[in-house]
Amino acid sequence: MYKFLNNCFLFFNQKINELDESGRKWIGFDGLLNMETFALVTIFFMIFLPAVFSVGVTIVIALTKCLCDKKKGHLNEKHDFLCAAIGIIFGCILGLAI
Repeated sequence: MYKFLNNCFLFFNQKINELDESGRKWIGFDGLLNMETFALVTIFFMIFLPAVFSVGVTIVIALTKCLCDKKKGHLNEKHDFLCAAIGIIFGCILGLAI
């Protein structure tokens, strides 16, 4: 029984490490910058506006940024917008906690 549980632990530990590594690779430095920037923008707007309006304004800013980048020829703007959306969610959570 111990050997079986140990093998299960090693298997799931390996899978978790693989998923963690692929997730970090997918997000990358650019994704982290988008997340933290839009989290901070959301928190900043939550100081002056209600939460719903600050999230809406930040989404409009994120969409505008992605559309401008796409017009300039940048690739993978869906990734940037997804990372920005994650940042907006975290910013909203942190802003409501303050």
